[in-house]
Amino acid sequence: AGTVVQGSATDTLTGIEKIVGTSSTNDHANFSSVSTNITYSSATGLVTGVSGFSALSAFEQVTGGSGNDTFT
Repeated sequence: AGTVVQGSATDTLTGIEKIVGTSSTNDHANFSSVSTNITYSSATGLVTGVSGFSALSAFEQVTGGSGNDTFT
């Protein structure tokens, strides 16, 4: 599962296949609480190592967790 934080509100996401950012330049995927190894490709949008979804699109910032993460 993943979480979405907007202001003081936090929502939990489950069973989501793809998350698409907005046209703003401040979309941020934050995986800092994830301890598994995350792989993310900005070219394909594919994400592995995070339960709850498998793809990101249009995110300008991605923060890894404590695993051996690979972002390309």
